[in-house]
Amino acid sequence: MIWALVAKQYLYRSTDRGTTWVQRPIVGPAYGGADTLEMSFVNDQEGWLTVDAPLPLSDRCALQHLNVWHTTDAGASWQRLGSNGISDYQCKNHMSFVDSNHGFLISQDPTGPTTVYRTSDGGQTWTASASLPPPPDYDPAFSPDIPAGSGMLGGPVRAFGSTLLMTVASQFHKYVYRSIDGGATWAYRTRAPFGFQDTVGWDTSIGLVTASRWLQMMNLIDSRETTDAGVSWHPYASDYSQGTQVAAEVVFADSAVGYATVHGGIARTEDGGLHWTVIETPGIGVGTCC
Repeated sequence: MIWALVAKQYLYRSTDRGTTWVQRPIVGPAYGGADTLEMSFVNDQEGWLTVDAPLPLSDRCALQHLNVWHTTDAGASWQRLGSNGISDYQCKNHMSFVDSNHGFLISQDPTGPTTVYRTSDGGQTWTASASLPPPPDYDPAFSPDIPAGSGMLGGPVRAFGSTLLMTVASQFHKYVYRSIDGGATWAYRTRAPFGFQDTVGWDTSIGLVTASRWLQMMNLIDSRETTDAGVSWHPYASDYSQGTQVAAEVVFADSAVGYATVHGGIARTEDGGLHWTVIETPGIGVGTCC
């Protein structure tokens, strides 16, 4: 089962790994002039949307008010849950539910510490975690006027049993953070071998395949793989490629099937990231990925 939100307006579902798509109803753009931001589904029926309420936003992403919506019938009807416990401070993104009760939302801006919000009641209420701690290579002398840990941009949270993992990007590097207490606290786990626009000037992505196997997807040069949760990395002969310098978002459904998307293109792997095939983007067709 795969879901896609296209142009923040159109919701699609595929039951054959993206070979064909069916459009589903969506709430959001028609609601008070607001914009649909992100979606997260845990099965073929139940999912959530974040909708941006019309508040003035500063260039530094100072304010943003969200409403969370919920469906249990594949979008045929939606229930407004609101944003109980979520501050208007900072921008919010990367909503990710790992089951029907537990979900996460990242709150961040370039000059403040990143916070992970978590829910254990299906989005009815949210609680803020402790801010992400800076990684070991953080240098306070580089930006002495900015609090430690600022500018750490968290990605979607993935659950592997009781272990939660999240990719985090700084201005120069990509990291993986881990939580073993349900998302209440987060700790640095490892740094990926290549950072932001390293080597050939192209950004990189980290795909969390299992709790211990992760891929750093590269373009033009070999990708990297770790099978020991980042203790060591080695070259990985993936045929993944993309036509843009922007990092793709890479999500694995299981240890074999994964998807990479950026700029509207979608690529699929069915062998754990070794080989990739461009598939149809709903409403757009087959294009160049990624």
